[in-house]
Amino acid sequence: MTLRFLGGDTGGGGSPRLYQEEDDYLVQGYVVTEPKLLRELKIPDGETVVRVPRSLWAYLPAGPRSERSNKEVLTACGHNACHLQVLDWHAAEREDGRLATWQAGMFDLARASAARRCWLDLTRAATGRDATVRGGRIVAGAVTEFIRFEGYGTSYSIEAGEQVRWLRRLTRDGTRAGSEMASAAPLARECMSAFDAVWAISAPHGGYGPD
Repeated sequence: MTLRFLGGDTGGGGSPRLYQEEDDYLVQGYVVTEPKLLRELKIPDGETVVRVPRSLWAYLPAGPRSERSNKEVLTACGHNACHLQVLDWHAAEREDGRLATWQAGMFDLARASAARRCWLDLTRAATGRDATVRGGRIVAGAVTEFIRFEGYGTSYSIEAGEQVRWLRRLTRDGTRAGSEMASAAPLARECMSAFDAVWAISAPHGGYGPD
């Protein structure tokens, strides 16, 4: 039997909480005791009814064809969240001005990026629930200015409670392969195994990117 905690509104084990056991979902909630409501429900002997608040819906896994946002995934994190990045695609080529602003000493990532602020808030909330949030960052080729820029942003993630490690590797052309959100259990296990392997041989974040 494999019981997996999906999420809940309390951090100390109280209700409501949602679990998954294979293809079944288990709800920890408050038992319905109102006599009138129980009469209307006509509950057979040996059964009971618990209240399931709407807030628990956010923790339900996505179906096989749907995608979940980073916010949904990290909000549903109960114990361990892993974020693996392969930094083969250098943002300096995007011409969005962020790198040049940082190089000029005028960039504050926490204030300038709404997406970054959202990620930091989600990380703080997850670690505040005693969940472990780990980020693995794989760097292709040389440590460029963009990688150092990424390291600058990582310092904010560290302050928010995320554990970050870096690993350098070489690639053929350094192009980006794209991204995909998937929730199939076999694939999740493979990704977790790959993340653990990267985590074991990489170095903790210690400044502005890997040296």
